[in-house]
Amino acid sequence: MNTTAIVVEHLVIGIQTALWVILIIAAVYGYGWIDILAVPSQIITVLFMALVFYPMGVFIDEFSDFCFKRWSLKIRRENIVDDNQTAYRLLVVLKDPSTSRYFQYLRSRIRIARSSVLNFFFLTSAAVFFTQRQLHVVLGNRVVGAIILELFAGSAMILLALFSWKRVSITFARRIKWGYDALQYLKDKNDSKTSRQTGQVEESGN
Repeated sequence: MNTTAIVVEHLVIGIQTALWVILIIAAVYGYGWIDILAVPSQIITVLFMALVFYPMGVFIDEFSDFCFKRWSLKIRRENIVDDNQTAYRLLVVLKDPSTSRYFQYLRSRIRIARSSVLNFFFLTSAAVFFTQRQLHVVLGNRVVGAIILELFAGSAMILLALFSWKRVSITFARRIKWGYDALQYLKDKNDSKTSRQTGQVEESGN
């Protein structure tokens, strides 16, 4: 897979992770220190992204892969019977750049969607925690309404991310199955053609 695409994926996931981590820290220690992050320096921003966001993205990506492993295997087994039929083997056989890019695109969406499910869950929890700890005085009686709104919005984002992950995962598995079916069809067609040619040669020889 393209290295740049993987880096971008992990940065996106890492930024999502950083949001709920910052919210938890702000809930515990207050949010006055956040002004420090507003230092107008591109160098600091790039270093922060490289040293913090990217590793966070890698960790959450691996953790989400572990959490979704059982569901992923279930989706695969519902659509692919043969365990030897994998996307990697299919791409090696096809050697088609466009097909490879399409599978990379699907895999990228799967990574971001499954990580977003976890990040949106933690982000929603962190937002509720932050509101209870830091905004109860400012909001007063409206704090309950704010928390309900956060829970509703967070639940909607989680469900949308989960729906997207499942839909794309099914599509990924079905494309693998269809690819092998197409290869088998072409193989059978070539075998049939070869058999006919062999038969014609034998008949002409007789």
